[in-house]
Amino acid sequence: MKLFFVFISVCFALNVLSTQTPEVQKKVDSLYTLIKKSTNDTTKINLLLKIDDLIYLTDVKSDVKINFEIIELCNSNLKLKLKDKERIFYKKLLAKANINLGTISQDKGDYDKAIFHYRKSLKHYTELKNWSGQGTALGNIASVFML
Repeated sequence: MKLFFVFISVCFALNVLSTQTPEVQKKVDSLYTLIKKSTNDTTKINLLLKIDDLIYLTDVKSDVKINFEIIELCNSNLKLKLKDKERIFYKKLLAKANINLGTISQDKGDYDKAIFHYRKSLKHYTELKNWSGQGTALGNIASVFML
């Protein structure tokens, strides 16, 4: 009986987490409207990150799309002549987006793709000399091999 109650509780919690509330959807829609109006890539990326924070548990397909959009914007800007602060900003976000994509791939059981994204993230964190980020990327790589 106790096990049944735990099972029902977990199913209910997962159902609640897997649906976006109308308030969240309204926020997401307004953020997308701001992205369409923006001409500044940094602003677009920051808005995409806000959307990502709102939907990563409830809409994995959109989460993947958002992280690839962030990667595309970062890569296109890194081809330009940038100040050090801007270069660091885009590199950090490349690393973060790849960590996110690695986690999504790992959760789906696509371990090769997870390792690919975690290694890309590790590369960016290493270039930035971001030891904490390197530790996160290495820990995530290790977690794939522990499965």
